[in-house]
Amino acid sequence: MSIHFSELKYNLYELLNVDISASKSEIENKYRKIIKKFHPDKKKLSELEEEIYYEITLGYHILTNNKRREQYNLYLTRHNRGIQNEEYDNTTFNDFHNDRLNAHKQFLKNSNNLLKRKKKKEEILK
Repeated sequence: MSIHFSELKYNLYELLNVDISASKSEIENKYRKIIKKFHPDKKKLSELEEEIYYEITLGYHILTNNKRREQYNLYLTRHNRGIQNEEYDNTTFNDFHNDRLNAHKQFLKNSNNLLKRKKKKEEILK
């Protein structure tokens, strides 16, 4: 799975509610606060909330990695100026990063299945 900056639906800084000059620790703190609202253990997520959860997690991984953040910032600068540059529009992330994102998706899926089973068990025991 490859992720391209041009495929992101949201500005990652806006999504995490941080300024472009935010430090890594500021980003981590905001991420922890925001992600709690969208955590599948807290509530059943709608399709939109799952999408937001995924992009928040992706944003965290991009913005806390200096190299990826630099590439993303350059993409934003070029994108905001209307400059098309294949090199930055198609920036992809390595397999390790993709594995982490896939793990988050699987976690969401498993959490939803556990919640369904728990509710079914509660209904049977009533």
